[in-house]
Order: sequence, then C-alpha cells, then structure tokens
Amino acid sequence: MINRFKSFVDGRASVFKNFLALGILQGTNFLIPLIIMPYLVSTIGIDSYGVVSFVQVVMIYFFSLTDYGFAITATQEIATNKSDLSKVSKIFSKVVSTKIVLVLFSALSITLLLFVVPDLKEEQLTVILGFALVIGQTSLPTWFFQGMEKMKYITYINLAAKLIFTILIFVFINEKSDYPYVLFFFGLGNLLSGVFGIFYAIRNYDITFRLATVREVQSELKKGWGLFVANFSITSYMNSNLFILKLFATNEIVGYYSVAEKIVMAIRQLLSVFSQAIFPHICQLVHDSYSKVVLFFKQVYIPFTLVIILVCISIFLFSEEVIGIFAASEVEGINNLLQILVFVPVIVCLNIFPSQLLLAYNLRRAYTRVMIFGSVLNVILNIALASQFIAKGTALSVIITESFILVGLYLIVRKGKSMIS
Repeated sequence: MINRFKSFVDGRASVFKNFLALGILQGTNFLIPLIIMPYLVSTIGIDSYGVVSFVQVVMIYFFSLTDYGFAITATQEIATNKSDLSKVSKIFSKVVSTKIVLVLFSALSITLLLFVVPDLKEEQLTVILGFALVIGQTSLPTWFFQGMEKMKYITYINLAAKLIFTILIFVFINEKSDYPYVLFFFGLGNLLSGVFGIFYAIRNYDITFRLATVREVQSELKKGWGLFVANFSITSYMNSNLFILKLFATNEIVGYYSVAEKIVMAIRQLLSVFSQAIFPHICQLVHDSYSKVVLFFKQVYIPFTLVIILVCISIFLFSEEVIGIFAASEVEGINNLLQILVFVPVIVCLNIFPSQLLLAYNLRRAYTRVMIFGSVLNVILNIALASQFIAKGTALSVIITESFILVGLYLIVRKGKSMIS
C-alpha cells in the first residue's frame, strides 16, 4: 500500500513539474504579448494592432499545418519509447524532416496568397516578416521534451529568447509605422528557442539525426492526417473569428475584439498547458486500467477546473479594471466583448476530460468528427451573427461552438465507454 501511494505521488510530482515547465514555456508565448499589449496599442494604435492581429491569424493557420498533430502523435510515440534511444532517434528524425517539408510548402502557399488576397497584398511587408512566426513556432521541439517528460531545459532557453523578443519590441517599435516588425520579432524569439532546443536534444539525448526518406515523410503525413484535420478544425473555429469579422468590421473593431480575445486566450493557454502536461501520464495510465485514469482525473482535473471557474468569474466581475491594465483608452469598446468571451475557458476546460480519453484510447476518428462539425458550425454562425451584430456576434458564435463541442465529446465518450473501460 505504501509503495502504491509513493508511486502515485511520484507520478503527480512528475505531472506537476511538467505542468510548471510547460506553463512557463507556453505561457510566455501569450503572457509576454499580453504584457507588451498596452505599449503596442498606445504606440502603433488600435487600428494597426488590428492589422497585426489579422496577419497573426493567417500565420496561425500555417503553424497548424506545420504542427500537423505532432503535439499529440509525436509526444505519444516519444513517451511510449523514451527508454529506447534508437527508436527515439528515428521518431525525432522523421518528425523534424516532415516539419521542414511542411514549412517549405507553407512558404510557397503564402507567396501565392500574396497575389490573390487583397487584404494580404496590402500588408505585404507585414505578411513576409510575419512568416518568421511560423518558422519560429515550427522549430520548437516541445513535443520531444514533453514526451521525454523533461521540459525544464527548453523552458530556460525559451525564457531567454522571449526576453530578447521583448527587448527588441521596446527598442525598435517606437511609432505607428513600425507595426510590420512586431510579428517578426515574436517569430525571431521562438526561432532562437527552437534552434537551441533541437541542438540540445541531439547533443544531450544522443539523438542520431538523419533526413527522412520521401516514403517516411509520406508515412508521417498519413499517420497524422486525422489529428491534423481535427487540429486544423480547432484552429479554424478559434481563428476564423477574426478573419470573418474583418469582412464586416473596421480595423479598429477588429482591434477591440483582438484585445478581448488575447486576454481570454491567456487563460486558454493555461488550459492547453495543463492538457499537454497530463497527456503523457494519461497515455501511460491507459495501459494499466480505466479506473486509474478516472482516479487521476478526479484528483488533478477537478481542482484545476474549479480554479479556472473562479478566475473567469473574477475577470467577469472586474472586466473594466482588467481591460484598463492592457488598453486603458479603449475600455468602452472592449468591455462587453470580454464579458462574453470570458466564459469560453470554462467550457473549454470541461472539454479536456473527454478529449484526453478519446485521444489516449486512440479513438481519434470520433474526436476528429466533432471538431470538423464544430468548425463548420462556427463558420456558419460567424457569418450569420457577425453580419448582424459585428464583434458581439463573433463572440456569441464562439460560445455556441464551444458548447456544441462540449456536448458532442461527452456524448461520444458516453457511447463508447464500453470500448475504453
């Protein structure tokens, strides 16, 4: 009994360490932009901030392509085979090689878009410089260290890189015309972090890297296709909001929505960190028994959910004060949007339990179907509601979509409970 208890505590300690490391790593990707938001809004203006946010959304689509579900598939493979360095080297080589191919494809695609999409052509310099964000995010070997459950090393590197990014922003973004360089500096910070992370992994884990063959790349693409579709659907319903809103609103209103969304996204990033941190542990527990998985969720997931609910309620009650910190001169335009969107993290947090179960038990088709339907619903709702209610319509479409996904995932888990228990 004592040994079992000790084993459980050790498991939780490992999860907590990875959660803390991932929190610092992923948190800086959102918290630092959140911290510098007041400076950017006051320096380049809310309209230019809207332009930067719009281009960032385009880059997020391409990052979703280059990630291709590796945050799940590669993490799961590394976690399962981490004691076999030969297999780890093969996995590492195939994933990195596939990511390189996807980045090259993304570069070609965005070059073509510059010629056919007027809004992007108008902001050509911002788009070209902003592609550094895709390269930087793609280079981060977070999936490797997450699978090895050794996040602290890349966390240190990431903090140093983000510090450089922050310094570059405050030194070189001094007037409205400097806005095209914001995403470039953000991408540069991630690129430095990614390059050092890859070299550190190769050197300290005896990784033998070789470029994968065409057949191996094709195999990786085929294997991750289902999750890519699901993740791209998630990206679509999370980021098509700004994209569609831009069709009906001015850059100023897009800027208002972007500020409210970024405040909420900081909380959503915490959810993402929590989900990523517990996933390797869940993958190991499913090999033992379903009851152990449920016990782990009860003791770790429920308290976390209660904290998120309290945080969101606090932001709702003190929304004006919160906005005043990030965009003091724009409180009136942002407040109602934030009070609607602040309930999104609560719904997303409730999604973690069924999502983790479906992915850990390799029921990816069901997970993918829900995400595709949710993405389609979100686009339809966005067009219908944003055309009538502008930014408030966009916020409402997010609430409805997340609620649909929540119900869909739990219905599938309930239906397939006999398969996973």
